[in-house]
Amino acid sequence: MRVAIVAGQSSPYGKTDGRDPGGPHVRIAGLAGALASDGHEVTVYARRADPGLPARAEVDGYVVEHYDAGPPAPLGEAEVAEHLGGMGRRLAECWRHRRPEVVHACTWDAGVAALAALASAGLTAPVVYDHPRLGTAAAPAYGPEESNGRGRLERALVRTAQAVITSSDSQADQLARLGVPRGRIACVPQGVDIDLFAPAPGRRRPPAGRPRVLCLDGRPDPVRGAETVLRAVARVADVELLLADGAEPGTERLVERVEAEVPGVAARLSLFGPVPRAQVPELIRSCEAVVSVPWADETGTVPLEAMACGVPVVASAVGAAAELVVDGTTGELVPPGRPDLLARRLRGLLDDPARAEAYGIAGRDRVASRHLWKRVAGDACALYRSLLDRAP
Repeated sequence: MRVAIVAGQSSPYGKTDGRDPGGPHVRIAGLAGALASDGHEVTVYARRADPGLPARAEVDGYVVEHYDAGPPAPLGEAEVAEHLGGMGRRLAECWRHRRPEVVHACTWDAGVAALAALASAGLTAPVVYDHPRLGTAAAPAYGPEESNGRGRLERALVRTAQAVITSSDSQADQLARLGVPRGRIACVPQGVDIDLFAPAPGRRRPPAGRPRVLCLDGRPDPVRGAETVLRAVARVADVELLLADGAEPGTERLVERVEAEVPGVAARLSLFGPVPRAQVPELIRSCEAVVSVPWADETGTVPLEAMACGVPVVASAVGAAAELVVDGTTGELVPPGRPDLLARRLRGLLDDPARAEAYGIAGRDRVASRHLWKRVAGDACALYRSLLDRAP
């Protein structure tokens, strides 16, 4: 099967710098590699957002093609909307030479550009739209630029695509309430490379010093949850917080504000930049718990990768994470924006090593049984074939 994965500006090529640890590039790379290993012809199309990206590259059995549409730099929501026409034209040029049998769009801009490309080239192919933000309880928290401008385009996209993929039943329910027919909504979960994200050999040992808690997304945007984590750790004595992807002025100002309210928290904080992806598993394994408490979580990538490493996780009870993390069995769930509850859960977990170890074992088992990329690719393929079977 010829599968075109349209990535917007989220190219998986060389994406090892650790920025946006739960971003679309993780799913794109995992899904494309698994589909290719099953014998499918997979091409990932991405807007060139860096002048150093090659026009064409082979990665793990699939091809990545970068095309020019707008400046070779990352663009914000409003900026990328100005170049959707150019993205569609470039895709149309590619597909006139090699028509895809299925188009899998992994970002909202990719979906809009893919539909425009098919119409421009006079081609037909089922379009699958993966993980819309519409239907998440936190959509307004992303701000007017995304919730209004993007929202209009995304609402049209979910009603036009032949299938819409989510990772959770709750988001499927919300999409149905927005008018997306149930028959076009499919749940295809996030996958994990369980060879890369694996527990440390042997039994976990008690920490030599302070227990360490890891937050992999320390960006200052309120929706990311870093402020909630900081305020929670400020309430838990003798705990060290590792805040990754947070070495920027906005996060530093946030730390100063919390320090002014709760003196001493900064002394227990290690603030650093994005962690190269190959180093993430080791960092996770070095900690007693991983915290991921954003206001929206469409894929649950960070909680899943922590569970795969056998490390207990405390996650937001929203989106995919609310269904991936079994509260009291594989980890703990808290409402977003509640540092008081997060602090209480963290304290209880760190004071009970036996419970933490049980969460780690159960979490690893759940990931290994449900979230292998091969299984995710199989679910995606079943959806593709059902759409092709229904095509006129």
